[in-house]
Amino acid sequence: MTDDTSLNMQPPEMEPGPGDGGPTVEPMSISDQFVGVLSEPGAMFENIRQAGPRTSDWLVPLGVMILVLVVVRLVQMNNPDFSDQLLQIQRQTMEERFAQEIEAGKMTREQADKAMETAEKLMNMGSIFSIIGIIIFVPIVFFIMALIYWLLLKFGFKSDVSYKMVLSAYGPVNYIGAIEQILGLLMMFITGSALATFSLGVLVTPDLQSTTWKLLSSINPITIWSLVVLAIGFTRVAKISSTKAYGLVFALWLIWTVIKVFVGFGFGT
Repeated sequence: MTDDTSLNMQPPEMEPGPGDGGPTVEPMSISDQFVGVLSEPGAMFENIRQAGPRTSDWLVPLGVMILVLVVVRLVQMNNPDFSDQLLQIQRQTMEERFAQEIEAGKMTREQADKAMETAEKLMNMGSIFSIIGIIIFVPIVFFIMALIYWLLLKFGFKSDVSYKMVLSAYGPVNYIGAIEQILGLLMMFITGSALATFSLGVLVTPDLQSTTWKLLSSINPITIWSLVVLAIGFTRVAKISSTKAYGLVFALWLIWTVIKVFVGFGFGT
């Protein structure tokens, strides 16, 4: 999962690439990148740096991630137990929201009942909307996260890395993310819960209102693996020390975890 260079505190010595006026290097094939990000990420990212960024570096793994997410969602939709659980969660969330609105005097019980009836009809189409949402919003989040990393690398760590290079480094990590989703689907069948993930969250009963469950669900070994690989990538393409790369990647992950656990965004359906 890691290589020796990832343990150094200083940026590893690198051969000059195209951006450094060096010779052109033959880029890895898509299959070699897939194998490389899993088994030898340092060498794979070094090849990306020397060969230069390509659209396929991020487009293919992002496409794989979207495909896996859609398949997982389709499985949930076509499994009666999972679909019933998800509908119940949505129904409970809506009822709690309407109850708050009634208590605050913002709507009457009659209005709430009508709104709930309309919501019930929409919930039956919710899975279709969620698939559309995956296709639209997953790429948006990907580009936004890449932009955040690039801005922090460029202005925070004074790296001369380009946005295209950050995309090329961030893209292959999606292969690991896809594996995480597949393992999460297996955990759903093993536990019988539509909210199960490949995380410490399986140790407790899934509950969207439970801070403990949300915190444990955020501790995922595959996620940690992907963060380590991404940090290795930044030491290569951005030419920063391992300390800075790991600090950047894990700091953003920690911020996102806090938002998910204590604000609730990112959990549920």
